[in-house]
Order: sequence, then structure tokens, then C-alpha cells
Amino acid sequence: MPSASTETKVRLAFVAFFLAGILLRFTQLGNAPLDEGEAQQALAAYNLSEGNPATGSEVPIYTILTSLSFSLFGSSDWLARFWPALIGSSLVLLIYLLRELLGRASALTLAAGVAVLPAFVATSRFAGGDVFVLLSLGLIWLSLDRQRWQLLGFALALALLSGPALLVGASILLFCLVLLFTFFRKSNSSQWLLTRWTEISHSIDRRAVAIAFLVSLILLGTAFLTRFNAFGLVGSSLASFVQSWGGGQGIPLNLFAFSLLKDATPWLLIALLALFTNRKDNPSHQFFLIWLLIAIGFLLIFPGRRAEDLVWLLLPCLGLAAALFERWLKLPKENQVPIWATFALLILLMLFQWLNFARTSNAEILMAGLVAGGILLLVTLLAMVLIGGGWSMEVPLHALAMAAVLGLSLMALAQSSRIGR
Repeated sequence: MPSASTETKVRLAFVAFFLAGILLRFTQLGNAPLDEGEAQQALAAYNLSEGNPATGSEVPIYTILTSLSFSLFGSSDWLARFWPALIGSSLVLLIYLLRELLGRASALTLAAGVAVLPAFVATSRFAGGDVFVLLSLGLIWLSLDRQRWQLLGFALALALLSGPALLVGASILLFCLVLLFTFFRKSNSSQWLLTRWTEISHSIDRRAVAIAFLVSLILLGTAFLTRFNAFGLVGSSLASFVQSWGGGQGIPLNLFAFSLLKDATPWLLIALLALFTNRKDNPSHQFFLIWLLIAIGFLLIFPGRRAEDLVWLLLPCLGLAAALFERWLKLPKENQVPIWATFALLILLMLFQWLNFARTSNAEILMAGLVAGGILLLVTLLAMVLIGGGWSMEVPLHALAMAAVLGLSLMALAQSSRIGR
């Protein structure tokens, strides 16, 4: 049980993440023009607000909510992106409600990633349904853990109205579970999931779930009984997902691979480092690893892939990275001073390197590389001195990993702050 001071710090961290998420999502939200996909969804919402059929809509809940906003305040690019930005920011608050289930380190890691990572920020600034899927999945998880069956029915209805992104995420998770229970039936992950499901399934009030689901579906699907012609949009999600397997609708494989390397590679490396440096009996490790591999494979072969689908790959990375951060929270007191001292030195070296690169022209790239090599040599010598002085290898490794995560986080924050500007 965390102390009162620790809980206060955790709450302040969540508030900081929430405010950062709000700032990154709403700053200059309407500056960039809508792209073709966004314009199609916004036009469907505008048509519905005028009482016409929502032709071209693929995300019923987005179309319905945005049509209400257009009816009240008029149409604009800012309003077209308002609901995804609001829902994307509120995911941090949902993770706060799940903190006891996830654990402190996992909850903080996931909240930070959702708040500032470029893939999540870009998805929240996009006029589509991806953030609604993430919200519905989080609500399903919360309702099962707290046995709130009316909330479960609402979350299932919201998921059904969230568009083709639901089917992408559901396909990845379904393949993950099939692989886990087919080839790793006796693993800790399989046994843990079976135990949890057995406990939950016996207590589910199916009648309450069904009633809440139908009522929520009718109210949300008709914009609270004001848009009855919107209810037919439910079937458009499945049709769009099926059509996307025909090819020609997603981004080319080479562009997706570039986005994967640019946005996900550092976090893949951190996830793998966490996987190989933590306890092997942790039931979540194998599940997240299988999820990660399935997500990469599925998105590479799926013709309808989009850049926004990277969030399904980053979620298991954050889950694995949380285990690494959890170790940092439990550092032995005798190692904390040298680790933090080494960490501070590495930050100064990183700052020095950044100042060099900021002034680097094409003719000075070699010199910048020599500076980077010098820093690497200094870090190696520092590690040797610490080890020779009696400190364990864990000291420089922890400090180096902490500095790397901080550097990557600042890079992600800088990249997210440029989205849509």
C-alpha cells in the first residue's frame, strides 16, 4: 500500500501528463487542413447535422458526436477534430482509474506514453475513431475489474460504434490469444488469463450487460434520439474493414515501414531491454511479447494499414517498458547515489551533444560523429571506474538506460509538439 506522500506524487504526475496531453492535442488543432480521410468523415458529420444521409461515414460515434457539435456551433476544422482530441486527452484519466489494476509503474508509463508519444498525439488530432476504440477497451477493462456491468454494456456499445479501427485492434488481440492458448497453454500468461476469466465469468450479470448495451447502442446510435437516420451507420464499419483487405486503401508498405522505424524503433529497443533484464516468471511479459510480434506481422500484411495503427504496436512496448521502470522505483539505497550521479553526468553530456548538433552543418557531420564517439568512450570509461571501485555493473547500466529514456522522451515531446503545425 503506497504512502500518502507517494500517492500525492502519483496524482501530481497524472495531472502533469493530462495537462501535457491537452496542450499537445488542442494547440493549433484547426491550423492544418483536413486530409482526404478526415474530410470524408467531417463531410458525413456535416451532412448528418443538416438532416441528410451521412454518406461516406466509417466511424458512427465520431459522425454522430461531430454532427451534434456542427449543429450547435457551426462547422470548422477545429470542431471536426474536437472529439478525438478530447477523448485522447481523457485516456490519461482512464489510466489513473486503472492504476491499482495495472500497478503504479505500469500506469505511469502508459499514461506518459499516451500523453506525449507522437503516434498517440497524431491519432488524437485526427478526425477518426481510433481514440474511441482505445477508450472503449479501457472502459471494458475497468468495468470487468470493478464488476460494473452497466458500464460494460455501455463500453461494448461504444466499441461497436468506433469504426474499422476496432476490428484492427480486435484482430491483433484475437490472434494473440489464439497463439498464446495454442502453443503456450501452460505458460504463466495463459494460466493467469484463464484464472482471471474464470473469476470474472462467474460473476457477470449478463442481463444487466445486455440491457445497458441495447440502451446505449440506441441512444448513441441515434445521437440521443435526435438522428434516427444515423443508426444505419453501424454496419459501415464492417464493410469498410472487409473492403480494406482488397488493397489500395492503406498507406504503402514502404511508408509504413519508415513510420515504424522512425516512431517505434527506440521504444521497441527499450521494450526488448526490459524483457531480457526482468524476471522471466512475470505473466505479462510473454503476453506483451506475443502481442508485439502479432501486431508487427499483422500491420505489415494488412493492406488497409494506416499510420494511426502504430498505437497497437506501441501499447505492448509500453507494457514491457513498465517493468524496467518498476525496477528503477525499487533501486537499493546504496546504489541510488552513484546511479543518479552518473545519470546527471550523462544528461550534461547529452546536452553538450545536442548543442553541437544544433550548430552542425553538412560539412561538420564528421566532427559531430567524433564528439558522439567521445561521449561513448567517456561513458565506457566511467562504467569501468565505477565497476573497478566496487560498484556493480547495474549502476552504469541503470544510469545509461535512464538517460536514454529521458532523451527519447524529450525527442518524442519535441516531435509531438510539431504535429499539425
